[in-house]
Amino acid sequence: MFLKKLNNGSIFLKETVYSIKIERKNFIKTHKLFHLSSKDLEELHATIPNNYFCKIGAEECTIPRISCASEIKYCLVGMSDNLENKKFFVYEPEFYDSIVICENKFLVKNNLVPDADITKEIWILNKKIKVKKVGEIKVGKAINKKYKFFYDKDGKKEEAFTYFWNWNWI
Repeated sequence: MFLKKLNNGSIFLKETVYSIKIERKNFIKTHKLFHLSSKDLEELHATIPNNYFCKIGAEECTIPRISCASEIKYCLVGMSDNLENKKFFVYEPEFYDSIVICENKFLVKNNLVPDADITKEIWILNKKIKVKKVGEIKVGKAINKKYKFFYDKDGKKEEAFTYFWNWNWI
């Protein structure tokens, strides 16, 4: 497992892995986890994101993870990019009983991902997992409503917007 000391002095994961493991069974019974990729894959590896929020220090960027969501629409909104007409493979873990997750409510509560309350992002903390391909989707136009969220940049609160996307199975 990966460890990180939070600003409040607590040790992230060292103190919470046990509760995550206990909650995992209940969570997985009612939710599937999806991950999108433009690549055809057999396994996923935990990585540290290379995105704008990491570059400016607004997102937790020391813990390798596999970012997922319980619905495809949340995977898409979490990509924070213009996705129109792009195609993605949809994956889910092959073996749910062996994964360790960090639930969305923990990410939101500890402000580890600035838009986690919108994206419903969930982290898989295993170094790698085997996945099965669920299918392939094509993204349509953005849904016209934009969602506002805030992030910290240089000690100031900044405002940003994100969108949900129409998509279809192909």
